Amino acid sequence: MPNLVVFDFDGTITRKDTMLALAQYRCGLPGFLAGMVVLSPWLLMHVLGIYPNHRTKERFLTFFFGGTTVEEFGKLCQQFIDEKLEGMLRSDAIKCLKQHKEAGDRVLVVTASAGNWVMPWCIRYGVECIASSLEVKEGKITGHIDGKNCYGEEKVRRLLEKARPGDYDALIVYGDSRGDSALGKMADKYFYRNFA
Repeated sequence: MPNLVVFDFDGTITRKDTMLALAQYRCGLPGFLAGMVVLSPWLLMHVLGIYPNHRTKERFLTFFFGGTTVEEFGKLCQQFIDEKLEGMLRSDAIKCLKQHKEAGDRVLVVTASAGNWVMPWCIRYGVECIASSLEVKEGKITGHIDGKNCYGEEKVRRLLEKARPGDYDALIVYGDSRGDSALGKMADKYFYRNFA
């Protein structure tokens, strides 16, 4: 039987956080840094553990992308993938992902990042994608997450909606942060920060 293989995206397949990189790509470095100054009270509270992860993320998304039309955001994400994302990839992670595909394993990317920029990348590489969704109202991105942030236990729940680990030889997980630890605990093999 094939294996069920799960890769985290940010920090595992990529060297940087893609949400931050997308914001910098859109605004340029000066605009990005100015935005981070505005957001600094919430970022600091998040670091101190008194402001939740998903709320911090929504503050960030609303500031940088709120009010953007779905069409404009889609074009931005595709340009980001084409012009920046390929240069952010860890070559060892891509090699590993391709080896699993060649072996006939079922490969999924399970990420807290939004599907808007991760899904097109996954389609390009021929792997499945489970990601957070962004709320849309009147054709515009609000900056809020639609449903739950795909992080921690939510990664487990979303994976189990799509696949039954018992139907495979083994569940193999590649991750790099505490957001992946719940998946790591249920895995037969968990590779933590495995790629250079």
